[in-house]
Order: sequence, then C-alpha cells, then structure tokens
Amino acid sequence: MRYINRLNIGLLSACVLSPAISLSAPSAPALMHGVDGQLASQSYQGFWASEKLDGIRAYWTGTELLTRQGNPIHAPQSFLAALPDVPLDGELWAGRGEFQTVLRTVLDKTPNDSDWQRIGFYVFDLPQHPGPFAERYLALKRLAEQGGDVIQWVEQQPVANDQALADRLASNHRRRVAKS
Repeated sequence: MRYINRLNIGLLSACVLSPAISLSAPSAPALMHGVDGQLASQSYQGFWASEKLDGIRAYWTGTELLTRQGNPIHAPQSFLAALPDVPLDGELWAGRGEFQTVLRTVLDKTPNDSDWQRIGFYVFDLPQHPGPFAERYLALKRLAEQGGDVIQWVEQQPVANDQALADRLASNHRRRVAKS
C-alpha cells in the first residue's frame, strides 16, 4: 500500500507529500509534508498529481482553523461556518499571483470579512477518512461540492508512470512560460 499520495506539479518541479507527521510545535497538526518529486531513483507511478498552489497551508480540525505550525488562524465566523465538522487539509488561496493578499488577510489577528471573501480553502485531503487515498479523494470532492464558495477541492490525478509525470511537468512549464 502506497502511503505517499499526492504530487504537486509546481512551476518547474514537483513536490510529493509524504505520510502525516507532526510538525515543529506540539500543537501542530499531523500533516503530510513535501519532498522533492523529481528524484531519478524514485518511481512515481501510483502517486497523485495536482497543481501546486501558492497560498498558506491550513488544517481544519472540525472546529478550529490552524496553520501548519498549529497556530490559530483568525478567520471570520462567516468563513468558519461554511466548513464542515470533519478535519480537512488544504491551502488558503486567492488565485495565482495573490500570495501577498492571502498572507496579509490570513495572518491578520482581526479578520476582515470583505478581505476573506477573496480567500478559498482549497482542500486536498480528508485526513480522518478511514479509506485509501482514492476513496478519501472521492469523499473530499463530494464534501467540497456541498461547501459553497468557501471550500474548493484541488483536482488530483493518479500518475500512470514516470514518463506521464515528466510529460505533465513539461506541459505545465510550457503553459507558464507562454503566459509570461
């Protein structure tokens, strides 16, 4: 059974998220973390690939929104009320090129409702779901589709083989260069 279950397709590289581990602080949630996704000695067949978002990693406990270090994120009640009562792992994101907007909004200790309307919670894992990743992903999609504008699911696809991954990275790179 393969525990590494997500591969971020980044600007020029990829990032594999490995099994859940607790990060620095004792209150930090146990989240998957990124490692280099272009190791020649590693086969990526069976991993899952998605576009890498440039936002702030967040974990919803079912009652509280936390940073990856376990610090509370002070979101407005209107945002929190849209989240389900199950844990979610994802990224707070406002779109390409909007990292500073996300940073300014999310790290503000006094949440501004209008600023938060630009932020979405782009979820990529349902960590407490008992099934393998393929089942968690389907359950996550259904949950996100019912979550209104706040929750969005990050599209992920299994990697068929290493050449398919290389082709996808090259295609992603060509699209980004063409947009520049």
